[in-house]
Amino acid sequence: MTAHPKIDPETGEMLSFGYNADGAISPKMSYHVISKNGQLEKSEWFDAPYPAMVHDFVTTRDHVIFPIMPLTGSMERAMKGGPVYAWEPEKQTHIGIMPRTGSVEDIQWFKGDPAYVFHFMNASTQGNKVICDVCEYDQAPLFLNADGTKPDPKKSVAKLKRWTFDLNGDSSNYKVEQLDDSICEFPRLDERFSGLIYRHGYIACAGDQPPKSGGYSALGHIDHQTGKISKYDMGENLATSEPIFVPAKTDSPEGQGYLLSVVYDITKDKSHLIILDAENISDGPIGRAYLDHRVPFGFHGNWKSAH
Repeated sequence: MTAHPKIDPETGEMLSFGYNADGAISPKMSYHVISKNGQLEKSEWFDAPYPAMVHDFVTTRDHVIFPIMPLTGSMERAMKGGPVYAWEPEKQTHIGIMPRTGSVEDIQWFKGDPAYVFHFMNASTQGNKVICDVCEYDQAPLFLNADGTKPDPKKSVAKLKRWTFDLNGDSSNYKVEQLDDSICEFPRLDERFSGLIYRHGYIACAGDQPPKSGGYSALGHIDHQTGKISKYDMGENLATSEPIFVPAKTDSPEGQGYLLSVVYDITKDKSHLIILDAENISDGPIGRAYLDHRVPFGFHGNWKSAH
């Protein structure tokens, strides 16, 4: 099971995948659909172009998108003293797109320049095109090159980009465009629009000054309709985690609600939860809940309503 299953807001189904699905470092991948009642509806296996670390995937109303990116796994390399997972850009990026009404035998493969994505913001099917918004790295951070050398830190930062795939085109290439210059990670949205055409997205991003503790010192809201991005910059003593959107009401318009994020304060060595008006995040927090301990960086999850 992936760390990031997707919930279809219209059907209530949960879609998930697995890599190294046979239990070994291998190209074997699995795909699963679980009904809103918790029943396994579909479970299929397929071979990716090569063994890779696949942290996240993304779905639309009509398609499932599997990213195979050149952070490769090799037990043979590990047995020789090298890293189990390493960056091999020569293998390029391969993106598999499967119709949800079909099977893994119907996956259509696209190929692109080497890149890496830990997390997707969202995706939608628009006619014969599939559009994905991602935080994309030129080179995977945290992992060594296949020869054991360290990655280039200038390439190991993510920017918000959009992939566009033409399912009826005569090429296996796809279009990549950068949506903003901010260094960012942990993209989120109003989950009621997961897999659908949407307007509002949220990111943890770089502020004017990097936090003394490392990580990200700002939260960003991107309006995909206008292209405008607004930020709440916390300064160098605070570092934020993933922003999580909570609708004001179950039937509130998209983007009308609150943004939650756990923030670390280096001056106190403790964390606290901040609450922002999601439509006006640059105004700063409208509420805080203080903890008596530190929450480690990388914390991210979901909001669960009590109702």
